[in-house]
Formats: sequence, C-alpha cells, structure tokens
Amino acid sequence: MIDDDKFFNDSLLIYKEKKKDEGYRLSLENLFTNPILKYITYGLLLFFYFSYV
Repeated sequence: MIDDDKFFNDSLLIYKEKKKDEGYRLSLENLFTNPILKYITYGLLLFFYFSYV
C-alpha cells in the first residue's frame, strides 16, 4: 500500500525542484519583464515585421 504522507512529501520535493529550475528558463513573462530581453524581443519582432512588409 502507498504511504500517503511519503507520497505527498515526495510530490512537494519534486514541485520545489521544478520551481527552483524555472528561474533559468525563458518564458513569455520573463521576456517582457526583463528590460534587456524586452528590447531584444521588440527588436526581433520589428525586424521580422519590416522584412515581410
């Protein structure tokens, strides 16, 4: 039989590890909140927009 407390604690540990690693990933939120990444993103969007117009 599965021990519920151990299963819950293991699930929390996995969740904490995932949350810790998320700081290094690029997300859409991170692209527009970080000023440097925001300008790089805007620059790329403008580049692609004007290259197709």
